[in-house]
Amino acid sequence: MVDLFKKKLQKSFSKSAQSYNAYALSQQKAGKELIASLLPHLSSLQTGCSKERISALEVGCGPQLLLHEQPLLLPSASLYGLDFSFQMLEEAKKRTKPRVSFVQGDMDALPFSDESIQLLLSSSTYQWGGGNSPLWLQEAGRVLKKRGLFAYTMMIAPSMKSFYTAWLQLFKTNTTLHEYPEQSMVQKETEKLFIPLEEKRIHLIQRYSSLKDFLKSIQKTGAVSPKSDKFTLTPQRYRTLEKALQNDEGNIDIDYHFSLSVLKRV
Repeated sequence: MVDLFKKKLQKSFSKSAQSYNAYALSQQKAGKELIASLLPHLSSLQTGCSKERISALEVGCGPQLLLHEQPLLLPSASLYGLDFSFQMLEEAKKRTKPRVSFVQGDMDALPFSDESIQLLLSSSTYQWGGGNSPLWLQEAGRVLKKRGLFAYTMMIAPSMKSFYTAWLQLFKTNTTLHEYPEQSMVQKETEKLFIPLEEKRIHLIQRYSSLKDFLKSIQKTGAVSPKSDKFTLTPQRYRTLEKALQNDEGNIDIDYHFSLSVLKRV
């Protein structure tokens, strides 16, 4: 992500801070699967850190921390929630207890010292950072202690393929709105720094009543494309796009694919 797009994304997420939870349904389902996959591996983390208080960081926490939703997950840990949107953090503070410390920061430059975190968690954030030798991955490796756990989900290709295919055909262009990373590429990069404990793919289908309903969900979750300004969706194009996406019942089904990984720091 170039700095200009980061600023655009930050502004968009800030606007959606209050509406995010109501519309990010697939992201929340992926987050619940992440917690379920992480639980069996926490015993090794607690054993390895028995003489010190565990520090757990959630990157891209948004308006509600996964860690806070699971109070028995790490009952005595020091919890940190990081997001680069101040408004997202303000919403998160309303939903959490004082034991959580919030930090505004960038996943590509975490404001934590080397080997200071035992558990790093992130759900549906890293797709904004790319999959080819990404900075966020290097930062995760830097702040995690040896044998610390890194658990995350990220949206991957071919998420929203039906929409992007119809969009390309509509505008007769080869310019994609957003390129999701390939799961194989991300896994190849992670294995340079981490030992995989569990890796799987999550496929979710979300149904929308109309194109308007789908586009509203995009807006309300703050998702934005770095290339969306190059296209204008006129009323005629809108109708053509909606018709191309509708199923026999008149609804629109959108596929979301997530890569889920639980890893141990080498």
